[in-house]
Amino acid sequence: MNTNLIPRRDPGCVEEVLEGEIVLYSACSAKALYLNESAALVWQLIDGERSIAQMELLLTDAYPEAATITDDLSEAIEMLRKHGVIHL
Repeated sequence: MNTNLIPRRDPGCVEEVLEGEIVLYSACSAKALYLNESAALVWQLIDGERSIAQMELLLTDAYPEAATITDDLSEAIEMLRKHGVIHL
């Protein structure tokens, strides 16, 4: 994955926080998408200005003991992209 890409949220996506968890509703697919804790954190970092590389640095600084940040971030970005709630 090109880490210089800047993920952008789809404007037709609606976010709901339910008891601390995030559920996304995609207008294009008319489906709900539940985000686990890792994916929710990635979703919160997507602001349309931050690159994937910058997000990785933030996560590495916040969780220095985590060994799979790069893979987890790539998987979360790809899952969000496949569901149409972000664009690269």
